[in-house]
Amino acid sequence: MTSPRTDTLGAVDAPAPAATAKPARPRARREPRQARSAETRRRLLDAGFAAFAAKGHDGVNLVEDVLEPAGISIGSFYHQFADKTELLSEILSEAAVRRRAFIAHLGDLDASLTLNEAVLSIVERLYESLASDTTAWQLQRSSRISGVGGVRAMGSANRENWTDDVAALLANWYDAPAARRLAAADSVMALGRGLISDYLDGSPAERTRQRRRAPETAEFAVGGIVAVLGAPVRRR
Repeated sequence: MTSPRTDTLGAVDAPAPAATAKPARPRARREPRQARSAETRRRLLDAGFAAFAAKGHDGVNLVEDVLEPAGISIGSFYHQFADKTELLSEILSEAAVRRRAFIAHLGDLDASLTLNEAVLSIVERLYESLASDTTAWQLQRSSRISGVGGVRAMGSANRENWTDDVAALLANWYDAPAARRLAAADSVMALGRGLISDYLDGSPAERTRQRRRAPETAEFAVGGIVAVLGAPVRRR
């Protein structure tokens, strides 16, 4: 048996304490793969929106303007999108669905409204959406005008959806055939496109004046509907 070591002054070293095992740290739980994928997609959409709004489709560098701000690797990006054009199309599609649901969701309209009141409600919602989501509206228009691949076709599909919404709304007051209601809806949509362009091109003061004219705008729209379909005759 080995005796404790003594130093030159005769002091005895204490025996080294026995090593104690460190408790194992609990392993951090990772989010499910589906949740991580959804978070990655959301971060790409948000970073892409900011980049495209600032620089346009052609001016955006995918790595510098989208991936680095989002903190996403290029490999993870290509698991979500084929290229930056597909990312832009998804951003625009998401914004279009949001606007359409807010402006023309028929379930939000009071069943007792007259045609004039219903059209005024939609015009006011349009202006509210333009004011609160201006950047998305501007991005939609600039992308369509520049002819980015796939965006023009998507815009045409969105316009068809809007036209169908308006035609369905008119069925609350008219027994007219669907083709005539669609013709009236087309005239309303043409007016709406003009309102949107004027608003986006206007100064803050001009936008305020335009919003104040909402009742007159709604009355003008109803006049176009009546010219095609006649006076409203019934409610569903």
